Amino acid sequence: MRSPSRRSAAFLVAVAAMVLGGLVAPAPAPAATAQADRRICYGMGTYVEAVSASSVTLQPGSAGYPREYELDGIVQRSAGEPVVFDGLTSGEHRVTVRLFQGATVSATADVPVMVGDARVGGVDRFSTAAQIASASRGADCTPATAYIASGTSFPDALSAAAVAGNPRSMLLLSDRDRLSASAAEQLVAADVQRVRLIGGPDRLSDALCEQVRALGITECTRIAGANRYATSMAVAEEMGPPDRMRSTWRHVVVVTGENYPDAVTAGTWAATQGAPIILVPGSASRLPDDLYDLLAQGVTEQITIVGGAPSVSAGIEAELRAMHVRVQRFAGADRYATNAALNAHIATISPGSSPYAVVATGRNFPDALTGSMLAVASGSSLVLSEPTCMPASVRAVVERRSVGALVLLGGPQTLSESVRTTTC
Repeated sequence: MRSPSRRSAAFLVAVAAMVLGGLVAPAPAPAATAQADRRICYGMGTYVEAVSASSVTLQPGSAGYPREYELDGIVQRSAGEPVVFDGLTSGEHRVTVRLFQGATVSATADVPVMVGDARVGGVDRFSTAAQIASASRGADCTPATAYIASGTSFPDALSAAAVAGNPRSMLLLSDRDRLSASAAEQLVAADVQRVRLIGGPDRLSDALCEQVRALGITECTRIAGANRYATSMAVAEEMGPPDRMRSTWRHVVVVTGENYPDAVTAGTWAATQGAPIILVPGSASRLPDDLYDLLAQGVTEQITIVGGAPSVSAGIEAELRAMHVRVQRFAGADRYATNAALNAHIATISPGSSPYAVVATGRNFPDALTGSMLAVASGSSLVLSEPTCMPASVRAVVERRSVGALVLLGGPQTLSESVRTTTC
């Protein structure tokens, strides 16, 4: 049992939040703000509205100054109406966007788009992460910060998706002691200003910062705690509370730190909500004191649990519900059904078709972790799949969203082409 003083403190914080909520004008909803920032950064407001096997429809997002779009040598103009490019080959394309003031080009952007049976994959998890980072940003959106997480050990890496979902950030993977050539190339190509290692030196050694500085990036620091749970708390602090007047979070996503599937499922949702991912020892009957204090005193509106009772226990859920905030849980019979449950919820609050579904293997964490960034950038869902077939629960949500194209992450040895058509 918690001490009465701590329960009272949590209750008073909740009451104060409710009272102040009537006195302080609320900030824009995190999801709406993140989406607006992402589209502006992505290509002066342009985003992908629909795709097919051989076409893409671009939506300028707002009327105003005319725009010119160039793809594969074809140029089209728009004063705010959608632009359609037909007869395209499957795969990744780059659209050059030019913003006009009169007859003068005032700004230029580069928008990545996927068409048809697209795949983003490299020779290994590190090069795949670098390719995902490249496909997730436009040339007008220079990442100020690159976050580097372990590509070989999941615990410290799991909370990275939320912080790296900022449109001015990117997420790369590394082994413990050596920065891959593909990651180094991406850091230089993106003109990154600073690097943040996520996790302690047992996961990512100090030698990585030396290699980063050798690339001309002088600022390389670390976000870490004494263990995976403390690291997730440190990552939350890195994101900074959205409500700085109260030093609190409106929304936090809670997942187990004992395994990776639920956390990678939560990554896209957390990033679009501007919510940190907090890891908990899910099989325990209660929260450790430091995690209890963070959540009881730092969350004013909502806690989302991703995963069933085997992942986050009923005892922990009961403690969260006693904190006088809204608590919701998304769970299924397995990792795929849990992924489907969360994506089905997203579909209810953001109805309509989706241009893409970004598909990652559910058998390992690296591609799904970094793939969250591509899903965030393209306004799509991240779905998990078996290597040769898509689970029926996941397929049902994909079909409900009338997804235009599946973007597979990793090579054919990770996800076979049969995933596109075979259900299991």
